[in-house]
Amino acid sequence: MKESAINAATEYSGKQQNQRPAAARQIWLLLGFYFLAFFAFAFFSQDTFSLWKPPSFDGSFSSLILPLLSALLGAFIAIAIVFTVSKMRGAAQIHNRELLVFLGGGMLLDFVFNFAALKFSGGQSPSTPAEFGLTAIANLGVLASAIALGWLVARGLKKPSYLLTAAVVGALTDIYSVYFGPSKQVLDSAVFPYVGFQWGVFGQGVIPCVGAGDFIFLCLFFIGIRRFKLDDRKTFWAMNAAFALGFLSLVLSPKGIPALPFMSGLLLLVHGRELWKLQATPEYS
Repeated sequence: MKESAINAATEYSGKQQNQRPAAARQIWLLLGFYFLAFFAFAFFSQDTFSLWKPPSFDGSFSSLILPLLSALLGAFIAIAIVFTVSKMRGAAQIHNRELLVFLGGGMLLDFVFNFAALKFSGGQSPSTPAEFGLTAIANLGVLASAIALGWLVARGLKKPSYLLTAAVVGALTDIYSVYFGPSKQVLDSAVFPYVGFQWGVFGQGVIPCVGAGDFIFLCLFFIGIRRFKLDDRKTFWAMNAAFALGFLSLVLSPKGIPALPFMSGLLLLVHGRELWKLQATPEYS
């Protein structure tokens, strides 16, 4: 009995060790694709396309579709990075101090490289290869700090109802913050590049497209769904759909509509019933 338990533990440990190099390779490939895509879109975003023409669109393909698709591709890559990094190791295997180091390192990376990029560009949108490189690295700092903070918050998800509550409260808070609170001030200030994921959008240059807060909740949702043993692939595609709806909201509002309500809404649509049923089980009730 004891020998079989030891063998089982050894086999599980071996599987974990084999999975980690594979996950690391996946991350490096994803990062390589990210840098290639970032430089390509940053370069082509220097063209003269126009995102939209208020108060009505002229119907041309380049004035709306191409900018939205370029922003959506950047968001898709960022979502894929958060999704992949957040599942590299089990949440229980990473200590809080490691996450705090990850958080601090990400914030430092974000500040230093964004500061350098803005210094070189004179406070304008990045327009040279050196500025593109600095901004691309700063983006990784934004994602790293958001993942670390989301992971830390996810430690408190003891019950499915906690995840449901986080989704609803987060969406309502985001709406208030964007239209009436601190986010409204940040969006129109020089601080936004430091707290946003930047990407080359056709006709707009390299601009912040997604706020760091959205990635915090993105990581929280991914880890929460895995904690309750639900299908995170459905979550991944739901979050991509949420960002697509968020970008399409530019049709209704020049400044767009907060992404978190779409993220929370689709999370509840895809997993709400499953989480509610889990909450009713003896394990969590």
